[in-house]
Formats: sequence, structure tokens, C-alpha cells
Amino acid sequence: MAVEKLAREEIRRNFIALGCPINDVLDFGGHFLSLRGYSFFKRRTFSTATPGFANHSEGCCELALKWKQSYNSIVGARIIAALFLVAVTTCSFTQNTAEPNTAPPRLIVDLPSNVAPEGAWIRYALYGADGTGGRISSGGTLKTELNSRRQELSTVFSGTPAQHAKLVIYVPGCQFGNYDIDLSNGSDITKHFQCEPLAMRTVHGFLPPNKIPTNTVLAEKKLDIAGYFDGDWVCRFFLQQRQGTTIIEAGSCLSSAIPLGTLGQIDPAQNGAFEITFPDFTRDPVFDKFVSGGKFGVIQLALKEKKIGRTLATITANDAPEFGLNVQAEYRDPVIFAAAR
Repeated sequence: MAVEKLAREEIRRNFIALGCPINDVLDFGGHFLSLRGYSFFKRRTFSTATPGFANHSEGCCELALKWKQSYNSIVGARIIAALFLVAVTTCSFTQNTAEPNTAPPRLIVDLPSNVAPEGAWIRYALYGADGTGGRISSGGTLKTELNSRRQELSTVFSGTPAQHAKLVIYVPGCQFGNYDIDLSNGSDITKHFQCEPLAMRTVHGFLPPNKIPTNTVLAEKKLDIAGYFDGDWVCRFFLQQRQGTTIIEAGSCLSSAIPLGTLGQIDPAQNGAFEITFPDFTRDPVFDKFVSGGKFGVIQLALKEKKIGRTLATITANDAPEFGLNVQAEYRDPVIFAAAR
């Protein structure tokens, strides 16, 4: 019998096979069929009913449908595999061509176990590639995490990684640590501070009794003498010209006092006589290297109430041009002080 023409919607659901209607649209992949299979899939029509062939035609349709499903599955799998390969290749290429890690190097200060990190003081300076520009920190006590003996310092100024740094570390009872650091290779730098013991010295002083503050509200009239070291040499070290570079052009190097703790006490009952004990900085190797015109640094002295630490006055040596006690090899005995409110 003649094959009845099917509606367009139904035709689109069929596949080419013997005795089966031909799909009138290009199903995905269908137009890439091998030419060798054309005779097998060629459309056939019959003028009379032939039961055996009709059954054969129906079987061909089912076979063709299965072939189509299998074919579509294979093609789909190949497409998915191809897309996966492209995705993997693209991801790999993206990873391989990603910009390298451009994080600036870290400058790490590490303290030994035999020193207290709470009393450590640090100050550093950063410079550009030619030694110009840069930034000098204000200085301060080391800020470590709980149960840690190290601190990481930023090596970036004005959004630009520094190429060079200078670092000064002070720990009570130890010589200064000073470091000249090259940061140009981009690697982290760790400086392990080692405490080289520094000798102490005692100086006798005298403050006229009528200059000793008496406005303390405490029953205890003795006053603590607190010391702070203002090191001129630190700025000279930071501004010292490196070979092949110019001196730092930007920023400033203001004074930054290093806390020395309580150096002694003054008792009104002693009629103005007292003594103070402090580090002998003249025995530190940096003294001979950086002293200039007899100036290395000044020890500032403050009279404070005991227990509450309120400052009542500061004192300065009469024969010292600086505000405090100049660091030097020899002192008068006693050193005469004056008070300043």
C-alpha cells in the first residue's frame, strides 16, 4: 500500500529507514550519514500490501529508531567529551599563563627565647631601587602575637614594594642590632636577633632639694627616675648614603625615644643626691661607628610618682647642651641637674 503522508509534526519525530517516512528536517548529525548507508536508508513505497515486507518495514523503523538513539548518544557523548577537553585545556592554560605571585617580600623579626619581647624596640626605613624616596617608621615596641616572638613588617610604601631596608632593634640589656637589607630578589627576609650583652654604668647626680617636686599626692615622697634614650645615631644610620645611590630624598627622621625603664629614684631625705644606672652605650660597637661631633644620643630623665607613674618633672644636666644626659664616655661626679616642669 502507498505510504500515507504524515503531518509535519509527526514526520519530524521519524527517522529514515526502509519503508519509513523520511524526516524532512536535518536532525543533528543526520546530514552527516555515510554514503554507504544510503541504499539501506533509501525510502521505499509499495502499491500492494505485503504482510511479510510490512512487518519487515515495521522492524526497520524500530531498528532505525534504536540506531538514531544510539547514534545521538554517541554523538552527544563525543560532544560532551570534546567540550570537557576544551574546558580542561582552557583551565590549564589559564593556570599556566596566570601572572606569577607579585606579593612583596615580608621582613620578619625573630627574637631569641632568652629575651622578653615586651621590652623590645624596633625602627626601620624603606627605600626605592636607587636608594631615594621611601619611608622611615616612627619606632616603637615590638608588636608580637600572643606566645609569639616574631613580627612581620610591611615592605611597601606608597603602594610600591621597597627594594632596600634598614632595621634597628633594641632589647634591654643587649647591644643594638642594626641591619642593611636587600629586598630586590622578592624573597622573604628573616632577621634573627641575637642578644650580645651590654654593660651597665652608674652615674651620681645631684638635684637641688628646692627643685625636687613636692606636689605628689602620695604618702610615699620618693620619686622614680624613668629613662628614655633618644638616639641621634639611628637617623644617621637611616640617612647614610649607600654606595652607588643617593641619600634618601623623601620623608623625615624625627626623634624616637626608646624606653629604658626605671633607672633609679630620688629621695628628698637624701638632700638631692641620687644615682642612676643605665646601659653603657659607649661600649656598643655602633657608638664608635656612628658617633659624630661627640653626639650619639641623649638619655631623657623624668621624675614620676611611684605606683601610678604620673610624670611630675623632667631633669637635665647643667653642662649638657641637650635636653637630658648626653651619652659619653666620662661624667663629672656628681652631675648637677636642673628640673624643668
